[in-house]
Order: sequence, then C-alpha cells, then structure tokens
Amino acid sequence: MLRRATLLELDETIEHIDTRQGMLALKIVQETGGLPLALDQAGAYIEETSCSLQDYLSLYQTRQSELLKRRGKNVLDHPDPVTTTWSLSIEKVQHTNPKALEILHLCAFLEPDAIPLPILSKGARQLGPDLEQLGQDPIALNDALAELRNYSLIQRNPNQTLTIHRLVQAVLLMEMEPETQRLWAERAIRAFNRIIPRINYANWPRCFALLPHAKSCARLIERWKLEFSGAATLLNWLGRFLAEQATYAEAETYLQKALELRKHMLGPRHRSTVSSINNLARLYHRQGKYTQAEPLYQSALEISEQTAHHNAHNITNSLLNLARLYSDQGKYTQAEPLYQQALTINEQTFSPEHTENAIILNHLSRLYRYQGDYTAAASYSQRALALCEQILGPDDPDTAQSLNYLARIYHNQKNYAQAEPLYLRALAILEKKLEPNNPLIAISLNYLAEFYSDQAQYERAEPLAIRALAIREAISHNHPDTALSLDNLAGIYHQQGKDDLAEPMFQRALAICEQVLGPNHPITARRLTSIAQLYRDQKKYQQAEQLYQRALTINEQIQGADHPNVAMNLSYLALLYHDMGRYQETEQYFQCSFEICSHLGVNHPAAAIIKESYHNLKALTTKQQ
Repeated sequence: MLRRATLLELDETIEHIDTRQGMLALKIVQETGGLPLALDQAGAYIEETSCSLQDYLSLYQTRQSELLKRRGKNVLDHPDPVTTTWSLSIEKVQHTNPKALEILHLCAFLEPDAIPLPILSKGARQLGPDLEQLGQDPIALNDALAELRNYSLIQRNPNQTLTIHRLVQAVLLMEMEPETQRLWAERAIRAFNRIIPRINYANWPRCFALLPHAKSCARLIERWKLEFSGAATLLNWLGRFLAEQATYAEAETYLQKALELRKHMLGPRHRSTVSSINNLARLYHRQGKYTQAEPLYQSALEISEQTAHHNAHNITNSLLNLARLYSDQGKYTQAEPLYQQALTINEQTFSPEHTENAIILNHLSRLYRYQGDYTAAASYSQRALALCEQILGPDDPDTAQSLNYLARIYHNQKNYAQAEPLYLRALAILEKKLEPNNPLIAISLNYLAEFYSDQAQYERAEPLAIRALAIREAISHNHPDTALSLDNLAGIYHQQGKDDLAEPMFQRALAICEQVLGPNHPITARRLTSIAQLYRDQKKYQQAEQLYQRALTINEQIQGADHPNVAMNLSYLALLYHDMGRYQETEQYFQCSFEICSHLGVNHPAAAIIKESYHNLKALTTKQQ
C-alpha cells in the first residue's frame, strides 16, 4: 500500500519509514481487512490527492462507501473498484441461489470472523421465510454455502464457523435501505439469542467464542434504538458474562440498559425486570459496593413477594441474594432467617427432595462454618450432599461441589482424616466429568493444595497449586480468581522460605485486584495482608505496617467496624507492633480486636485465632522474661 502511494520505494522495506507512519499504514491495512484490491485503491487515492495517511484513515472511517467506489487513474490490470467487484459477485449469487444471498445479509450484521454456523439452523425461525426453509434442510444449506464459496464471498471453517470479509459486509450494507438494515439487525439479534448458552463454568469456552458477536449485536441495539424483549435478553446475557470475567464497568453498562428496556417494555414488576434488578445488584455486590447492592436486592425481594403467585423462584433467588450480602458483611443474624425462609419456600413449592434445596443447604452450611458452628454446618452440608447423590448421582459435578463444602468443614476443624478423602473424591469427579481447563477443577485443586499446605506437606501442595494457577491463567491473566491462585501458590512458597518466588507472585496478585476490583475492595485488602505477612516475617516492619493499615482502612470502610476481617486486621497489627517492641500499641490493638470478637461469639473462627495468638504471645513473653 505504501509503495502504491509512492511513500516507499520499490527497493525499500517498512523500516525506512518512521514508526508513527508505519502504525498508521498498519491501521489502514487492518481497516480494509488486508484485501489487495482495497489496499491498491487506498494507495492510488493517497498518491493522486497527496493526502496523509492520517487523513485517509479518517476519511475511510467516516466516508467508507465513497472511497470504496473510487478506483483511481492509470489502472490497467484491475480497473473496477472494490464495490463494483464485490457487487458483481453478489449479483451473480442473487440470480443463481437467492437464498444464499440471505446468508450474506445475516453475516453482514455479525463480526466477520468465526460466525457460528448453528445460528442458521437453531435461529432459522427468526431469520425470515427463506432462511427458515434453508436452516431446516442441511443439503440445501450446504448448497447455498458452496455457492457463496464459489464466489469467495465466505469461507467455511472446520470448527463449524463462517468467515466473511469485512469489505463484503460493507458492500452489502451499502446496498441495503435503512429499513432493511433495521429488519436484519433485529433478525440477527433474535437468531443469536437462540444459540447463547447458559453462563456456567462448563460453557465458558462457548461464551468466549460468542462474545464478539454479542457485542456486535449490542451495537446494533444502540444504533437502531431497538426495543423488543430479545434486545434486553441479549444485553442481560452480555452483562452477566462480562461480570463473570470481572469486566465490571462494561458489564454495568449492559446490565443497566437491559434493566431500562425491561422496565419500559414489561413494566417494573415483571419477573424478567426483577431478574435484571438482581443481576445489577450482584454486580455491585461483587465489587464490594454493598450500599448500592442492598436497596436493589431489597427492591427485588419486595416485588417478588408482592407478585408471589407468578414465580416462587424469584422470591427464593432474591432471599438468597440478600442473605449472601449480609453474610459477606458479617451480618450473620440478618442472613440466617433469609436462608431459612428461602429453604422453606423451596421445599413447599417443589418438594424436600429438589436439587435447588441442596444449594440453599450449602449456603446455610457455609454461614454456620463462618461462625464456627461446625456441628450445624456439617449437618446442613451432609443433607445437601445426600440430596445431590440421590437426585444427580454420585459422579455429578454438583455432588463434587457438595463434597468440597463438607471437606472444608472438617478441614477447618483440623479433622484431616475425614477431609482428605472428600477432597480427593470431589477432584476425581470433576476431572472425569469436565474439560481439563474448567475453573471448577482449579477451585478443587486450590482446596486440596491449601489442605496439604496447612499440614506442611508442601511437596504435595505445590504441584496442585501450580496446576490451579495454569488453569486460571489460560482463562484470564487479569481476573480476581487468577489473583487468588497466585496468592495461594505464593503462600506455599513463602511457608517454605522461597521468598524470591513468593514476593513477585504476591505483588502480581495485588496488582490484578487493584486494577480489576479497585484499591478499596475487601479482596484487595486480603492481598495487601498477604504481602504484609511476608514483609513482617522478613522484618521489613515499616512496609508491613503500611500494608496492614491500608487493609484495615478498607475493611472498616467497606465491611464495617465490627466485621471479623477488621478484628483480624487489628490482631495482625498487634503482632507486628510486638515484633517492633511497641508493646503499648500491641495491647491496645488486641483489646480492640477482642471487643469485636465479643460480638462475634466465642466459637467464631476469627475470635479463636485472635485469642490463640494473644495467649501464645503472652506465653512467649513470659518465657523470655
């Protein structure tokens, strides 16, 4: 393109122009999809008008259709411009196989690469009468695709996807009237909704593959101001999946738009509107924005209870969401009755033997485990496990989840003999039933790594933690779950005295959380505490103090002054001040943490850890004296 524009001599290489010009030229190549004819046209235009690369790029982005129709002078080998060349091919297809042209129309409204072929069969009924017939007849569909391939208008890939050149898309759009474009935009969205999978770990690879097309559909909704239920469905799915990937700002935009659409079309009390309210609240909850999440959860619950005859599932869902929020804030007495109410409604609406009951039972089990009531926690967890084994079978991934929950209870009690076989059985089920890179396997590996690490069996813990981290990084290098795996592995290295390996991992885990969750998130506070522990052990007291204080401030502001994490932060600082010889502050900070513990209850794990630390410190001091 540069040579055609006479900006580069025939015997010169790309290195002969400055870096900025090279980047602009590359951008033009990308915008035109690298099509030789389009690049020749671009070079000819730049040569004839003496415009700059930047000027041409700006023109192409704003007046693409006009530029694609120009060919330039002194051309003998291929005198027709891009538009004419593609239009001739499209016209021939229209005469030989008109239904094949409809496939092109659909492809013009999705991303050009990896267009999922199942959209033509599963979404056939949404694509007009011609494609509805074509989608139901595999032979006719193959014939139509072959016709398009004959004219190089599409490429059919081995992985059941199609590729269309972006300039073919441009020519197709040029030749459509605005109303026709609007019609196909709506059809594309309706058909796309037929192939979006449920958002769970098992479906993440499919969700990632569809993400570019979902964003393309979202742009169509925005451009054409589309208002129909399918538009809200698409935006809601997109927002929820991006929230799972911790892309929170982008997720919030889509979830808010979905909520606005549903309120406008369906009314503020429709069950789909309630679902959108809950989804937006969960997004705020994930980010530690509890004051924004709580009124939304409460609103969803209030609407659900007032329209109870429509959908009991919305009531239990809203109850669970609000209960989880209170649990995460350490408000256990507020969370427990909500969990119990959800369980009662579920058992009465369906039956005591229903898989959703197992989910609620596991939530209750975790709530009691957080409070140190291991008897109640084990009881609920065992009930959940029995339900899963009875209804889903002993080798179902949900059964594995229940096994892990029960193992965590025994683990917390240091009942290692009962915990280990449960952890191992859960991991074996997941490895048998799921793909090797499934995040559920990473969770199970981390549990087992932590289990062996707590017993100083580092040679068994380390490879498990490394595997977990590899799975997480294969999905995303900048996700809070990746940060957790980094933190776990770094902790194992630190316990072995391998601080040269541990410190950069701790730092990277913190950087991810600060970037994705923000500097004032409770999970960020945990990562700060991990590095502070490392620095304290290295006697880098000033660095440790700054990090501990930062973590304390975050937890006090976000979770409240009486949260168990605040009590733990205070005890960490107390131990640090003892190491520094600041004994008055040691006693002061321990007393503050004890005051919080008095509200938590004698069996709370945080209270037990803090009291044990204090008594060990007193015993050590007495011995030294």
